[in-house]
Amino acid sequence: MDMVKKQFWIIDSLYSDPYESHSELVTELVKAIDVLLHLKDPLWELGTCELWPRHVVGMVKQTDTFSCGVLMLGCIKHCASNSCLSTYPMEKNLRKKLFLEDANNPCNELLVKFDEILPKERVWPKRTASTQTHSAS
Repeated sequence: MDMVKKQFWIIDSLYSDPYESHSELVTELVKAIDVLLHLKDPLWELGTCELWPRHVVGMVKQTDTFSCGVLMLGCIKHCASNSCLSTYPMEKNLRKKLFLEDANNPCNELLVKFDEILPKERVWPKRTASTQTHSAS
């Protein structure tokens, strides 16, 4: 919801026209937002939000049933730093890249506890130099 430009944006990685696919739900949510804005400011006219244009954020469509969360986070991160009018490109290893970017972020409160949190069988030794050795056979 863009209060400055008075418009709505929807992010959906499953449907090409999410407003049509979720029309009843969107209608109810817009009405609820209108009521909340009116409760906060009695001068707010009910029905105002229903007149606002609705846009769809252009993004890749998921090809499985489990990537929606990763795509959503990636799209939100992209829109936070760019305009919502552009699309979020699918990159190779996107899920891993987004996880590592967030996990290693200095704002992640659990960053210092990774060695304690990660299961021991999945913790790989930290590389200090090249660990590969070539043997002649």
